[in-house]
Amino acid sequence: MLPHSWCESKDYVKVIEPYFKAYLEFADSHVLVFKREDGDNDSLLSCLFRQYGLEKPSYRVIPFTTRFHKSYKRKVYAQLKGIYFEEGTHLILTTDLDSYPDIISSVIELRRRASKVIAFLRRELKYYHEFREGKRKKPPRRHLWKGLEECSSWIFDLSKGIPPKELRYICVLEFSFKRGVGSPHLHILLDRIYLNKCGIAVIRWGIMYPHSYQMKVVRFRGLKARSYVMKYVKKQLIVSKDSVSHSACLYWLTGRRLFSTSRDLMSSQDYQKKGYLFLGIYPKPLRGVYPIEENLDRLEDAEFVADVRFHDEWIWSSCIRKLKAG
Repeated sequence: MLPHSWCESKDYVKVIEPYFKAYLEFADSHVLVFKREDGDNDSLLSCLFRQYGLEKPSYRVIPFTTRFHKSYKRKVYAQLKGIYFEEGTHLILTTDLDSYPDIISSVIELRRRASKVIAFLRRELKYYHEFREGKRKKPPRRHLWKGLEECSSWIFDLSKGIPPKELRYICVLEFSFKRGVGSPHLHILLDRIYLNKCGIAVIRWGIMYPHSYQMKVVRFRGLKARSYVMKYVKKQLIVSKDSVSHSACLYWLTGRRLFSTSRDLMSSQDYQKKGYLFLGIYPKPLRGVYPIEENLDRLEDAEFVADVRFHDEWIWSSCIRKLKAG
């Protein structure tokens, strides 16, 4: 397969950067509007009060913040608080950019193959513990992979102890610009999982090949998940008005999260404000004139809202047309 020329340098990111900055500007100039939902809002008396201006619905306006805003650090800090891996394996899954026509397709394929790695490890843990419980007589059959003469054993390094029944992991997506052109790779941290020669060969040649030709396997001890992920959040994701990183542009373009975790490490958070109905995203000055905090009652007027939407769409579509025209 002939290599693609788009990944020979970092210049392709310069095409994306103006659009990403326009997205950040859009978020900074808009707010999220919620309306309180009271239990008696549907009563006839309440409707009459509102009709004669005796009762005004209460609204809540909050800034339109994205994962590229510095406030995202607080969310990550809270989500990963207290998660500690005593020991385990650090897998680094790389990408051969020459095999792909664009950065989006390379990231999609990397995530797809990483999902297969996670599914493979879960399945092997299940089979191994079924074997220990007497429900299975021997390891599953495997193909002969490149560089491995025989793979008829379990994939775990049992000299390090018995692996856990449930797979706990943290997965971090990174775009490498320090010594590269933004090649995506994944850091997968496996809690108390150690792989032997068989396990490494199956992942490298049976799952990751030919997406990549290299895979690094490192063992670690004493890892705080919050500190590890926050390092990448600060370095790769958070932007300021004066500085936009190449990595942040690619997270935005590909629509991929910086990190993910196993289900048991997820903290359920309800982002919908209790008792409030989300009305939509509105510009801070409605129609470029009216401050939204002083004109929330006008959002009840359907004709006015339609005019606001049309004006806002016209402004930002004009902005995109100018970017495309260069």
